[in-house]
Amino acid sequence: MSVAEKIKALRKEKKWTQDELSEAINVHKKQISRYENGKATPGSETLKKIADAFGVSVDYLVYSNVPINEKIKIDDPELLEYFEKINQLAEEDKKTVKNVIKAMIMKKEMEGIINK
Repeated sequence: MSVAEKIKALRKEKKWTQDELSEAINVHKKQISRYENGKATPGSETLKKIADAFGVSVDYLVYSNVPINEKIKIDDPELLEYFEKINQLAEEDKKTVKNVIKAMIMKKEMEGIINK
């Protein structure tokens, strides 16, 4: 799968419009269309922004031999074990865990903004 195909597939998987992706990575919406149609290739900084927006690695976007299940590396074995167990929870429980994680991330981001 090409970079263009991966960007489009990831965007659709996340149920984002091209406008939503363009806002997320601060690129004009016409450029997203060019990326997805293979008429333009994102530069390294934009690839990083795209990877971050979708929670994948730049390697996954660029190389064909990187499996999607390796899109995020977790170095903490205990955390990895928790995520494996979370995957076995009921959907409602997964949703609760996701909300807690989002809240913790937002807290950290707000602390970063406040401390600037």
